[in-house]
Amino acid sequence: MRSMTTAAIGLVALSALAAGSMPAGANTLYEITEIKKATPSCHAHPQAPWVGRVSGSVQDDMTDEIVPVSFVGCFDTQPVCEAWKEKTSGFITGPIIQYECTRR
Repeated sequence: MRSMTTAAIGLVALSALAAGSMPAGANTLYEITEIKKATPSCHAHPQAPWVGRVSGSVQDDMTDEIVPVSFVGCFDTQPVCEAWKEKTSGFITGPIIQYECTRR
């Protein structure tokens, strides 16, 4: 009886994994975290006149699943915003949805 219950729980867990999406792999999560750390937040820079936005998707390095990503940062100058935008968009492997630097 106990092994039957354990087997049933295992099947339910496997079904849930197959139905749901797997979390992003370690390298993908690391890269996303590094980009976020290198992006000046608008909360920390409320007077910065330029807002940069980059979003799209990346293919996960471990599961091959598509992971949506979005980054927003605030910058003092347009050239700095444009450089951030160029570097950040290089991480995106799928279609780019947002790619802009706009003045507030």
